[in-house]
Amino acid sequence: MKYLKSLLLFLGLFLLLNIFVTILSFFDVFNEKSINVLKLLTLIITLIVTGINIGMKSKKKAYLEGLKLSGIIILLLTVINVILPIIDFSLSTFLYYLLIIFLITISSSIGINFKKEK
Repeated sequence: MKYLKSLLLFLGLFLLLNIFVTILSFFDVFNEKSINVLKLLTLIITLIVTGINIGMKSKKKAYLEGLKLSGIIILLLTVINVILPIIDFSLSTFLYYLLIIFLITISSSIGINFKKEK
């Protein structure tokens, strides 16, 4: 259940921030390079918040919880890419997946330190 809530947090925050970046792109507030950087920043912010959230919910070994959640997210993205072949699997996609694993694992390890002791 905690994975489902964290996955919904990831999807909701990711969609909300991407809608904001899309609105900025629509009104030509930034150029194309800046929009690409903003899209990457939205992913990074979303992954860090999700990782801290799952880390705060874990009892011990938060890095394993982060690895599990990043595996679920990568599996979801792979299934979506198989159903809707938007992008081809390439080195940049592989690096994108590594970024997901790294950020969620590190931020979940940080998130367990924010948990209140009982």
